Amino acid sequence: MNKSKISLEKILQNLIIYRIFLPIMILSTGAIGTLIYINELSLEQQQRNKAQALASIVELYIDQAERILESISASTSSKDFSVFIESAWEKYGYFDTFYILDNNLSVKLLIPPDSRYTGLDLSSIPAFNNVLSEEKSLSKPFISLRTGMPTIYMTNLIEGGGVIVGELNLGALQEAITLNTSSSNSEKIFILDQSGTLVAHPNFDLVKQQTNMGNLKIFKETEDQSKTFFYKYQNTNVMGSASPIEKCNWIIINQSPINDILRPYYLAIIIASIASLLIWLLLFIHIKVRLRKKIVKPIKTLSEGVGAVARGQFMAGKEIASTSATFSEFNTLSRDFMKMADSIHSRELVILEKQKELEQHKANLEEKIKDRTAELTLAKETAEQANKAKTIFLANMSHEIRTPLNAILGFSSILERDTNLSFGQIDQLHTINQSGHHLLKLINDILDMSKIEANQLSINNKPFDLYEMIDSIESIFNSRANEKRLKFTIKIAENVPQFIDSDEAKLRQVLVNLVGNAVKFTNEGEIKINIEADKIENNKTFILKVSVVDSGEGIHEEDLDYIFGAFKQSKSGNNAGGTGLGLAISQRIVNLMGGSISAKNIEPHGSSFSFSIPILISDKRPIPIKKEFKTIIGIAPSSKEITVLIVDDIKNNRNLIKSMISPIGFKILEATNGQEALDLIKVKPPDVVLMDMRMPVMDGYEASSKIKADKETREIPIIAITASAFDDQEHKVLASGVEEYIRKPFNPEELFDKLEQLLHIEYIYSSDLDSTKKQRNDLKTQDLDILSINNVTTLKDSLLEGNSKKIREIISQISQESTAVATKIQKETENYNYSKLLQIINLYLNKESHKGDIT
Repeated sequence: MNKSKISLEKILQNLIIYRIFLPIMILSTGAIGTLIYINELSLEQQQRNKAQALASIVELYIDQAERILESISASTSSKDFSVFIESAWEKYGYFDTFYILDNNLSVKLLIPPDSRYTGLDLSSIPAFNNVLSEEKSLSKPFISLRTGMPTIYMTNLIEGGGVIVGELNLGALQEAITLNTSSSNSEKIFILDQSGTLVAHPNFDLVKQQTNMGNLKIFKETEDQSKTFFYKYQNTNVMGSASPIEKCNWIIINQSPINDILRPYYLAIIIASIASLLIWLLLFIHIKVRLRKKIVKPIKTLSEGVGAVARGQFMAGKEIASTSATFSEFNTLSRDFMKMADSIHSRELVILEKQKELEQHKANLEEKIKDRTAELTLAKETAEQANKAKTIFLANMSHEIRTPLNAILGFSSILERDTNLSFGQIDQLHTINQSGHHLLKLINDILDMSKIEANQLSINNKPFDLYEMIDSIESIFNSRANEKRLKFTIKIAENVPQFIDSDEAKLRQVLVNLVGNAVKFTNEGEIKINIEADKIENNKTFILKVSVVDSGEGIHEEDLDYIFGAFKQSKSGNNAGGTGLGLAISQRIVNLMGGSISAKNIEPHGSSFSFSIPILISDKRPIPIKKEFKTIIGIAPSSKEITVLIVDDIKNNRNLIKSMISPIGFKILEATNGQEALDLIKVKPPDVVLMDMRMPVMDGYEASSKIKADKETREIPIIAITASAFDDQEHKVLASGVEEYIRKPFNPEELFDKLEQLLHIEYIYSSDLDSTKKQRNDLKTQDLDILSINNVTTLKDSLLEGNSKKIREIISQISQESTAVATKIQKETENYNYSKLLQIINLYLNKESHKGDIT
């Protein structure tokens, strides 16, 4: 292969350029730039100082005028007041006219005198509307019809009653602006009132036209007076400084075109750069000539000798290399080269032999690498196909399981609302619901494990209330612990932050898995949850430490090694049932969050599961969302009739949704696939579409895209309903144009919420109509009169023991005597109102025991 060669002369040349020339040019350019920057800062300061100085002049002018007006108003009791005010008008020259108004804002006196204005009512003039309620005021600037100059009304209350008004001529401000404006660099200094209207400007015509410049960036952002603004004005880049005039709430702006300011400095950079370049070129030529003569030429001669030796011309190479040079170092190098040439010649044959052997080994190795690469490629393709097949299998199985599970849970939820069911039927529905949710949890665990193995599980951090999440965990498991008569406590250290940035859902999943196992495998004693935090110094990060300790039977020593493995269970775990994925998922989540988890036995019996993860204190406070769940029984009369199109190829799914929303008052249309839905929408456009995404003929993705592509139907909202196995499918569904997304199985409230958000409808709730009905359904002492005394006493004993199994058995016996009373008792036990039940039973038993005392 031919390789590019770089000569020594080129190397030395590059060395001079990059190590000498470029640093000099960079330093000189930097020095010039620094000088320009310093001068620019100086110009900015000068511009700010000029604006502030003019602001002081305006404030002084307004202040002097106010003092004159105050002095005049304090002398109204003088007998020669008219003479005094006329003298002040002539002496100071600030005001064009003085008005003395009575309490009705009618003119009493005018200076200079003009009989036409005497008695004239000025209350209709907007500038005088509020003068009687303010001690002093300034009006908005206006152009005087008499003088043609910018003018303001300045008012002051008279102690004896009435108002003195002065027409203050602002022409002096116009003159000050004109005198202080430099014409050399197109500098502009002007004054704006609080609305952005010009008060003074070098171009007086703009002032006379009452031009408004309130859209300037500098006018909108004048809080920081030390700041210089750079913006575009009339297609010119300008630098501006502003200074507010607090006395009258005006602002002075000083702006200059940037090009006019910096043009001299740009010229300086060009001249300095050209001068530096010329000096360098002369220096470079001189150094290059010296280097070629003293270094490059001797080395080139020696290089020719080396080349001759390399070609096998040893004698010719020695003759060339023996040529003397200016430097002794080159002569020494030549002698050493002669010795080296002899050594090279003697070893050349040995090297050639070894090279043949290496070529043979290389050929063999390349053949082996090709074989191994082919094997690895085949293995990779096989693994990818297996993983893809696994994903497809899980997606299909999840869809096939979630679809009937949606019908099971949906119809059972609808039946639970039926008030005509017997106690036994309600208990059976509870069992169906619990079994369905248990099956759903098993499916979700398997899917979570699959996503973990495929590296598809990700952490989504956002602010949330850690204390609120812990309270929800406590409310979930407190009742289950009470049912088993276990002591359940949660202890949070004082330094644990309340608001944190982390993945709330995954942290909750780990806690639920660990606490749920503790409650499941503990039959007596207590369960303790300890939460602590270690702060990392000089950082907002904490290490959150959580331990769940129980007094159960503990973990067998041989189980500790693999308890966190997928589908691995201890002996007690096998007896209790489950998938064996909870701990494996918890470990993967904790590791993904950057933490670690461990398990150990504690003496004398019990186990402890602990994990620690890094968390970040949140600067934002999450907005709490509290929603009251009430039973929806209809659509408010104020809402229009709503037509819902249900698109699903499975009849049971359509029937389920119809059973949910039809009793509420929604009008229903049905379609079995996407094409049928498109045809129906053209004939009867619905208010909303509930679209299943997986259907024959035309699926929901294509149908949704076509609905949104048609300008006549694109405004119809679509809610996608899918039994997808993975959460990330939501992005694919939303990309088809649908507004909302619901994943099977879902509850009626979730669907009603989506319909309410999209259609802006109002519902009628059961709690809005018959709050007294609930009171009638509460258990009363007299309700026990129809029960046998034996069942009542047995119920009392079961409640005192806290034996849930016995409680269910006795309630079942009571239902044979009265279904209504059994339902009321069941409701109280589900809410663990044991103390209330015992109080009612004791009142009943006391009443029964005193029946025979009456003689």
